[in-house]
Amino acid sequence: MKITFFGLTISNENEPKRFGLTEAEAAMRFASEPGQVKAVVATVVGVLGFEDTIATDVAQATSEAQAHIDSDGRSIETHEEQIVKLNRQIANLKGWVATSTGRQVELRRIAKLFAG
Repeated sequence: MKITFFGLTISNENEPKRFGLTEAEAAMRFASEPGQVKAVVATVVGVLGFEDTIATDVAQATSEAQAHIDSDGRSIETHEEQIVKLNRQIANLKGWVATSTGRQVELRRIAKLFAG
């Protein structure tokens, strides 16, 4: 037999019963005030016998999020370094184009003078 309570599916099968972050987020659709939340947790954990794993799940999710933040930060630094290098290369190329353009003008002037 299965029953749904605050987003939890409760069954009499031998599945582990846990009330974690996912379940807490689902329950927040119905309970958002501290007193309501305490009542939900008391009912789910105390009466229905679920294991309260919210703190563990939050710690794990926070740790995973921090790992992504750290990784993204390193990626940003790497890309910023590449941008600096590319900007230098662009500046060098612009200088070369300007020099080459000036040289072309000079060559055309010489060709015109000596063409007759």
